Amino acid sequence: MMVMTNSTDIDNTQQIKHLEILGVGLVSLSLIETKDTFEVLLQKGIGVSLIQNIIELYKTEMLNKKNGKSFFPLEEFMVFLNYFQTSSDEIIIIIYIDEKESAHVYPKLYLHSKKIINQFNSNKDINFLIDICKQTVDIPRIGGVIGLFIVDYAGCPLYTRVMGIREDIREGEVQIGGFISALFSFSQFVIGKESGGKLREINFGNQSFYTITEKKVIIAYLIERMSPLLKRYMYIIAEEFVGRYKKSLERFDGDIAQFNGFEDIVYEYLII
Repeated sequence: MMVMTNSTDIDNTQQIKHLEILGVGLVSLSLIETKDTFEVLLQKGIGVSLIQNIIELYKTEMLNKKNGKSFFPLEEFMVFLNYFQTSSDEIIIIIYIDEKESAHVYPKLYLHSKKIINQFNSNKDINFLIDICKQTVDIPRIGGVIGLFIVDYAGCPLYTRVMGIREDIREGEVQIGGFISALFSFSQFVIGKESGGKLREINFGNQSFYTITEKKVIIAYLIERMSPLLKRYMYIIAEEFVGRYKKSLERFDGDIAQFNGFEDIVYEYLII
């Protein structure tokens, strides 16, 4: 049974110090033997594919122990997990990621997770837990992107975000959509059909176009300068768009207004 958030919950939330790290995830892991599945409740600065890798690596441990903590390196990140059983059939997992060199942040992550778990235990409201993670974890935003263009395979613009001083580019979004579609078709012809989820680059001197294809959608970025953080965000943004609008994309009827809400996700990652 969910409990309504009260003023005491809000006051306690304000007492939780903000974290500045690369990402946080919140996952529900089922304890029902016939299911053995998990649901991503929140992802901020961390992609679904990375969350899946972490869960698969430590799922057996978490199912056996039900409550615990782990701190370990994974690829280029340091990962901290705090997981706890909330009912007879569910484990909640809090995932933090940061740079490998930032092992000193472990006490802050432990304290943060302990406080929000205590908050959850006081009201049992999973939505409140999600809100705490959203409000108290800050991830770095990054610039260097001139424009973001999301189009279908036919070149129809679904979502466009362009740097304020380059509105001239936005005026040509239909033509750009056609160019991106043609570029994708050409890459399929030259490289082959298997191009989904891979980053493709075309250089224009001081600027470059990068494209990612996911579920019959092309996500294209016009970039001034690339960095490892921006490259990671590009994949996360692509994943989040396809994940959020999966059903709308399957039965797309030409109404692009439904994608306007994606602005909040873009703002969370990019300075554009």
